[in-house]
Amino acid sequence: FVANVSHEIRTPLTVLGGFVETLQTLPLNDDERARYLELMAQQARRMQTLVSDLLTLSRLEGSPPPGTSEWIPVSQLMAQCEQDGRDLSLMLVTQTHDMHFLQDGPCEL
Repeated sequence: FVANVSHEIRTPLTVLGGFVETLQTLPLNDDERARYLELMAQQARRMQTLVSDLLTLSRLEGSPPPGTSEWIPVSQLMAQCEQDGRDLSLMLVTQTHDMHFLQDGPCEL
C-alpha cells in the first residue's frame, strides 16, 4: 500500500519538478508558459485528489464498527447515506447529485 501511494505521489511531483525547471531555464513565449502552467495545475489537482482520498480512507479505517445491540432508526441511517453519497460525489465531480431516499413508515435496523 505504502509503495503504491509513494509512486502515485512521486509521479506528479516529478512532473511538477520538470516543469518548474523548464520554466526557470528556458525562454518560453506566453502560450508555451501557459501550457506548462496548466499541466502543472493538473498535476497539483491530481495530488490534491490523492491526499483527499487518503484522508477519507484514514477516516473510514478509524471509524468504530457499529454496535450490534443498538437499534438505529432507518430515517437516520438513510439521511447519513444521502450525506455520504453527496460527499463522495463532490470528491469525484464538481457538482453534487440530487439524491433522496424515501421511507414509507417508521422502521428500525
